[in-house]
Amino acid sequence: MLLHRFVSVVVVALLLAVIVPNLAHATKAEDKTMTKEVLNEAEAKFDAFEAIAKEWKKAPQGSAEADVLVQKGSDALAVLESYVQEKLAVFESREAWYAQQGKDYKQGLDFMKNNIKKLKGYLDAAKDTEFYQNLNP
Repeated sequence: MLLHRFVSVVVVALLLAVIVPNLAHATKAEDKTMTKEVLNEAEAKFDAFEAIAKEWKKAPQGSAEADVLVQKGSDALAVLESYVQEKLAVFESREAWYAQQGKDYKQGLDFMKNNIKKLKGYLDAAKDTEFYQNLNP
């Protein structure tokens, strides 16, 4: 009976030793897919804002067309800001998870830190434009 219990414990320990690293690998792969999708979407939202900014620059200042573009740009910026803030919370949560796992997960931690920087970069780039300065004098 004692031998049977010992064998059961060893079998469970071996299964965990195999499963846990595979879960980490799956998490890393899922994170790569998720971050790629998020960064692509953030880039698309930034590109939409930037396209409006280019149109605004060509429009006669003070015209009805320029005013409409300012409203469109303001809306596009709000969408970008909201998206970045929402996804930053997800990225920061994943970063915290990797940090809690210890040194074996440093590569995942660095990966998330880099993606946080990239995500924030889209919002920072929008805020560095002349158009943004016009929206927020």
